[in-house]
This record gives sequence, structure tokens and C-alpha cells, in this order.
Amino acid sequence: MRRRRVNWLVLLLLPGLVLLGTAADGTDALEVAPAFPEPVPAGRLEEITICFTGDNLLGARMPRLIEQYGEAWPYDAVVDVLRDADLAFGNLECPITDHTVRTPGKSWESIQAHQNFVFKAPPEISSRILAASGFDIMTLANNHIMDYCAAGVTDTLAELDGAGISWVGAGHDTGEAFTAKVVTRNGVRIGFIARSKIVPAASKAGADSPGLAWHGTEFSEELAAAIRDLRGRADLVVVTFHWGFEGHRRHAAYQQQLGRQCIDAGANLVIGHHPHCLQGIELYHGGAIAYSLGNFLFTGKSALVESAILRVTASRSGVQRVELLPCWVRGGKPEPAPDDAKLLKLVREICAPCGVQLIDGGDGWLAVEPSA
Repeated sequence: MRRRRVNWLVLLLLPGLVLLGTAADGTDALEVAPAFPEPVPAGRLEEITICFTGDNLLGARMPRLIEQYGEAWPYDAVVDVLRDADLAFGNLECPITDHTVRTPGKSWESIQAHQNFVFKAPPEISSRILAASGFDIMTLANNHIMDYCAAGVTDTLAELDGAGISWVGAGHDTGEAFTAKVVTRNGVRIGFIARSKIVPAASKAGADSPGLAWHGTEFSEELAAAIRDLRGRADLVVVTFHWGFEGHRRHAAYQQQLGRQCIDAGANLVIGHHPHCLQGIELYHGGAIAYSLGNFLFTGKSALVESAILRVTASRSGVQRVELLPCWVRGGKPEPAPDDAKLLKLVREICAPCGVQLIDGGDGWLAVEPSA
């Protein structure tokens, strides 16, 4: 059969791809390719949700609880929330290692004197549990990541890499520890910078030694430069701090000043942890500062500790919506309790001094909005 020579003009006509052309003999030629799925409505690909959590401690008594109840147990009450988000973030409050030597200054004598606590999580299960529960990126900039020397840090990095979880705030040396991490979801680039104000002896990363990234109470040119650089590579900039005072539900003055300066410098979100309790959320210049998200997965003396998941809806143009899911930490694990009157009253009281009100947003979430 003689093949006709066709000069093709390609037009995209929804729902199918239509190919139009004119044959060499002057007759019209028409072919229609199989129809593609309906296009995503404008804007949907550029909107993402990020869930932020506070301290996640898979050490201490948690391994024994996991052995008793199973690997799904620690996050079984929140796993759907974490997995449903486009990105889930947490502070990993211990190294994942089987190394046995503690960092100098973390001695048995100091622990007995209640001056230090030392944690580590078992490598055979911990990173797998985090990944299965929906975590995508963890900050390691905290006062426990160096509990078991340089080996503990390098083991942790390898474990997280093996589980496909990104990390920020520590590294094999200073350059890596201070390097920002950019994660892309739905076409939106989210950049993370992590620093710790709480820095035990021998925990700082060195020019050729593992450790964490640190920062003081005063806004620095180093941090300003890091935010400026990340602003050029990311649509959304998140700065996360291990800071504040343990047991204080009201944030310190330096936290507010430093958090606001980060947003003034170009950050969209500032996320805090370390106080082991919830602190307020402030809406500031189009961004948000969560001063402390408290404990999330954490064994301790308290039977009930308030906690929360912070959910941020954002796009390439910035933060669109900020929501809070109130939780209790019961027996070491997070459990949403949006109908608990005692918890709701407490969370509202904690947030009120920050000039926000918490309004029912549906499905247990509280929308964070400016006070009337």
C-alpha cells in the first residue's frame, strides 16, 4: 500500500491529543491519539501540606514498649495524618546507633546527678518505623544527637539515608551540618535550615569532625546569609530551632526576637522544639512562628503531656493556612484529642498571648487566625 506523505501540525485539544495535517495529494488527514486524563485544575499542583511535629525520642523506654506492642504502635494514632501530608517533619531527639561510648560530659556520674540524660535508638527498627509512619525529613540539631560521640552521628545519617528520610542540622563536618536541605513536593521547593541553641560540650561539628549546627540567641549574619541563599533556591523557607527553656509554656523574649528576624530576613516558617511542652504560635508578616511543638513521641514521668501537630498549607507564593491538631502524649505516644475540653482550653490559653485565636477548622483541626 502506498504511504501518503503528511506534513503534520500538532495541536493539543483536551481531552485527547489531536494530530492534524495535510496529505501530499491535498486531502485532509486526521488522527486522534488516546485521550489523556483530565488535567489538574490550575493551582492544585502548587499547593502542599506540611505536618510539623516536636521531639521524637525512640530511645529511653521506647524500644521496650515497641517490643511489647509492635513497630506500628508508637505512631498508630497519627500515622494517617502524617502520611496524608505532602511532607512530614520532626525533631529526632537521639542518635540511631548501637555505639556504646558516650560523648565526654555525658558521664554516668553526671546522669546520676540529673545533669545530663543520654539516649540512643536501636538501628534495627528506628529508621524503619519513622519511614513507615510517614516522616520525610528530620532535624538533628539538638542537644542529644551527639550523645554517643561521632560514631552515633554518622550511624544516624546512614540509617536515615537508608530509609529514604532527609535530614538537616548535623553532619560529618561543619559544612555539612550547616547546609540547608531542599525537598520538592508538587512542584513546590521547601528549604530547611536547622540550628540548636542548646549545645552540650563536644557536640559542635568541626572542620573535619561530626556534630550539630549551632546558633546563639542573637540573630547572626551567618543565619541571614543562609536564609538569603536558600530564598534563591526554594519557594518556602523553614528555619527550625532547638531553643527555649524546658517546662516553660511561655516563649522567651529571645525566641520571639530571633523568630521574627528570621521571617524579616526571608523565612516563611520558624519551628521550635526542646521545652518538652507546647508554646504559642504567632502569625507574623505572612509567616508563622511555632515557638515549641513540645514532645511528640517521648517517654517520661508525666502521664499526660500536651502536644500538637502543626499543619501548614502553602504554595509557591507562601503560607496559605496554619492549623493545629491538639494531642496528648499518653504512655509515650501521641494521640489526637480534639474533643478533650481540658486540652482545648490549655492549648487556647497557651496560644492567646501570641495574638491568635484557634477556630474550629473541621475534622479536629483548629485554624490559627489573628485575634479578633
